[in-house]
Amino acid sequence: MDILTSMAESVAERLKERGQTVAVSESAAGGLISAVLLSVSGASSYFVGGAVVYTRDARRGLLRFSAEDSKMRGSTEDYALKAARAIRERLGTTWGLGESGAAGPSGNRYGDDAGHVCFAVAGPVERTSTYQTGESDRESNMWSFAAGALDFLDATVAAYTGVVTVYGIANCDTCRKAQKWLVERGIKHQFHDLRADGVDASSLNKWINEFGWETLLNRRSTTWRQLPEAMQQNVSPVSAASLMLAHPTLIKRPIFDLGGRFLLGFGAAQQETLESAA
Repeated sequence: MDILTSMAESVAERLKERGQTVAVSESAAGGLISAVLLSVSGASSYFVGGAVVYTRDARRGLLRFSAEDSKMRGSTEDYALKAARAIRERLGTTWGLGESGAAGPSGNRYGDDAGHVCFAVAGPVERTSTYQTGESDRESNMWSFAAGALDFLDATVAAYTGVVTVYGIANCDTCRKAQKWLVERGIKHQFHDLRADGVDASSLNKWINEFGWETLLNRRSTTWRQLPEAMQQNVSPVSAASLMLAHPTLIKRPIFDLGGRFLLGFGAAQQETLESAA
């Protein structure tokens, strides 16, 4: 228990310093993640609560999943993230931690081997990860899952700087409005001018994966209207990406980067998320 307690102390100290809280939805770890977080003195200042969500009934009762969502395949990053989001929303915490895996000694009904586990953190940023212990011993895997989850939570919280990057165009009214709004609320941010500074392929691919190229491509922009008609016709995922990379002003804006979690546009939903992440 000493090693895990030490790991919990690290993330606990970080959460305390930032005045942040966490809630846990765990499955194959069987409550060990919550137990270790609680082993640190003063845990009530950062640990709000947790749930061992081991069945579909538990998904409906504890996470308030719909009947359809409760049938979702477990032991995936998508499920772990949905669980992390749900427990965070239910308990009103800064961060939500989700874990789902196959402890052993045999694999699960989905075909995952024993030792397979997925982690997810939801909050100001969202991250997921898949890990394989290579072991079949059930108890050993449960402890490994708890250790991995705590390590993943600690790394995610540590990496979050709290600085929002705003991607847009300097003379865009909505971008100016967004920056003024951030300043008024004391939200630290930096501005990346797509016209002046361009966009790298890695960032563009992340946005396409998040929003879809059809949503990201601004067909109402001046840049789009100035393109040759041949370029505007029969746009494909590949050609759309190439166009936006060559002409970044074709990208809808503003885009907010909250350390790996992206928002597109500046409506009420985006403002609520930005405020909750501050």
